[in-house]
This record gives sequence, C-alpha cells and structure tokens, in this order.
Amino acid sequence: MLLIHQAYAARNWEIPGGSGDPHESAEETAIRETREEAGVDVPIERLSGIYWDPANREGMHHFVFRAHLTLSSPAPQVIDPVEIDDVQWFALDALPRPPSNRTALRIEDALSDRPAGFRIVPRRTWLP
Repeated sequence: MLLIHQAYAARNWEIPGGSGDPHESAEETAIRETREEAGVDVPIERLSGIYWDPANREGMHHFVFRAHLTLSSPAPQVIDPVEIDDVQWFALDALPRPPSNRTALRIEDALSDRPAGFRIVPRRTWLP
C-alpha cells in the first residue's frame, strides 16, 4: 500500500489525494494528486467508494479509487516537502500506527471486491 505522510494538520499517514481543479473529473484529480504527492503515475482500476464528510466546513465528497503503479513509473518520492514529508510502501499487515478510522475504512473498501459504495465519513478517531 502506497501511503504519504502529511507535513501539516494531523501529520498522519494517508492515501494520496486532494481537491479537484475546475473542470477536472474525480478520476483525473486522483491521478494528478498521486503524481503531485508521490511522484508516480497510477492507472485507475476502479472506484472503491464515495465518502460524504458533513463535518468539513462546506461539506465535501471524497472519491476513492483503487489504482496500481505501472512498470514504467518512477519510484515514489517526496515532491513537495512542505505538504508531504515521506512516501513509503507498506505491507497490509504492517501499516503505520496509529491509523485513523477514516484511512482504515478507505483502505479496506479499496482492497475489497465489494462494489463501490456511499458512506458518511465518521468523526476521526485513532485506532490502536
């Protein structure tokens, strides 16, 4: 699992992501944000979930995709140390601790074979 370590806010390990640009699809945003945060290109395999975050100031939808690296993609690396201070691969049984419940939910959904679903984002808690 490719995760980025945020250098701001909660400073937690998270899947790459961010806000879309005008006239950019959710899929295009996921590809661009992964390139900007981890320096890699990822073809999207499928949508794994849509998450509504009513606690965000204006409310926000998060689209999460399952993706993979291509053989020609460079190794992941920190591109902007002000935003992201580490990028690493983790085995699924050795994810960094403590994860947030939100990150764990998104990873679980992305790795499952269930159809993409819609969920309301729970209040953030830190898992053991």
